[in-house]
Amino acid sequence: DARSDEFSARLGIDYNLNKNTTLGFILNGITRKRNDASEYITRMFSVNDHPDSTGRGNNSTRGRWEQLGANANMQHRFTEKGEEITADLNYIRYNNSSLQNLSNYVEDQSGMAGIISNFLYQLPYSTDVFTARMDYSLPLKNRTSFSTGLKSGLVKNNHQSDYFSIPENKPVPDYSKSNHFIYREYIHAVYANGRKDWKRFGLQLGLRWEYTQTKGNQMGNEAVASSMFRRNYHSFFPSFFTSYKLDSAGKNSLAFSYARRINRPGYHQLNPFLFFIDQFSYTTGNPMLNPTIANRFELNWRYKQLLTTRFMYERQDDGIANATRIDKNTQINRPENFAARDLLALLINLSIKPARWWNLNYHIAGARFTTNGKLYNQSIDLEIYTWRTQMQNQFSIDKSWSAELFATYQAPNINFQTYVKARYWVHAAFQKKILKNKGSIKLTLEDSSHTMGTREQNRGLVNAYSFRTNDPDTRRVAISFNYNFGKETFSRKRKYNDDAADELKERAQ
Repeated sequence: DARSDEFSARLGIDYNLNKNTTLGFILNGITRKRNDASEYITRMFSVNDHPDSTGRGNNSTRGRWEQLGANANMQHRFTEKGEEITADLNYIRYNNSSLQNLSNYVEDQSGMAGIISNFLYQLPYSTDVFTARMDYSLPLKNRTSFSTGLKSGLVKNNHQSDYFSIPENKPVPDYSKSNHFIYREYIHAVYANGRKDWKRFGLQLGLRWEYTQTKGNQMGNEAVASSMFRRNYHSFFPSFFTSYKLDSAGKNSLAFSYARRINRPGYHQLNPFLFFIDQFSYTTGNPMLNPTIANRFELNWRYKQLLTTRFMYERQDDGIANATRIDKNTQINRPENFAARDLLALLINLSIKPARWWNLNYHIAGARFTTNGKLYNQSIDLEIYTWRTQMQNQFSIDKSWSAELFATYQAPNINFQTYVKARYWVHAAFQKKILKNKGSIKLTLEDSSHTMGTREQNRGLVNAYSFRTNDPDTRRVAISFNYNFGKETFSRKRKYNDDAADELKERAQ
């Protein structure tokens, strides 16, 4: 059983200093209050598949999550031909405070219940994100262009977990299970891109260099010794893109690209302390995780704006995934760099207009995943074929009313050691323009069929085969209001994008 109430607001202002310079300011905030109550049953079996014991318990959580953000951005156009410089500054603050009460006991084979254990967690958590970015674009002669830029980011993550046992309805601190982890990360990057277009042929080359500094501090207490780690690493990330128009009108075109990318672990994945799931299951982070390096090759064919077909191959080294090991009768889940993953995929996207009032975007993809590696002295060799499809419909009912319908089906897939069963979900939205079309009210209905929950299995390791069902109430109703104070004639000539902070924001979730 769960209930979540969320309120969000976003205010953006653009100010034109002159016809060439625009300043922008954005403030946004989200607050979410959540109350959860759940029961769980964990059954353990002997090596002969005979019932061994059963763990039962319940969990109730009360908490509030907040995000506050501020952005200042600038665009200056030197010439009408496209020479410009842009800059962005971001600050984001996450606050999460929750109180978790747990109660559990273990039944033996005969059904006799053991002693009931009661305990609680106090979980204050905060993350501060700072980013700064500057980009310069320069168009040259003969359809040639050059761009360069730099970006820096700072993250401070403060995660505290205070554990209390409740032997006689009175909380008693248990320092052996308490935890305070502070993590800092600095990322600096610089890049350069060059592009040249001919009548039918286009070529683009890029190179980015990144340098990362990290520091993690596991604070000690009366029962746990303090620990600290530091890591510094850097790397180059080249990219290549070329395109060719198959006809003089450009209706049919081919493109080929290559890019080397980096995917860093989430901040919670680096916290080395053990966290309780149930009597037989714990999860922990891994401060020694390496980032995942991916090399992607992609070939695509496009017909007008109607049909796009993409063929993709990607190789991931040092892939990060949750691995399971058995310590006596307890499963411990911990993220590891234990495998390499190969992805071979075919993706098709169709955009059509079946009627004047109806826009349809249909996407279907098929893929083959293979995972190979070695973990805990055991070989991992997994393979799966999977597919997914999505359909997004936009309806213009009249000049002021519009609607959307979005549906997704995800076939069974595998993520390293975790096998995920098929699932599907449907979203819908209705929008009404008001106040002389300057404002709008939107009603969104998410997962009305209540089918977004996941059912997983851990595979590939001896003595570590488990099932897990996560079935939260993902049915949501949202109402949003949008109002444009400005005039379209004064809108900036670029669409603002705060992707300088997007990667760090995703890792903080």
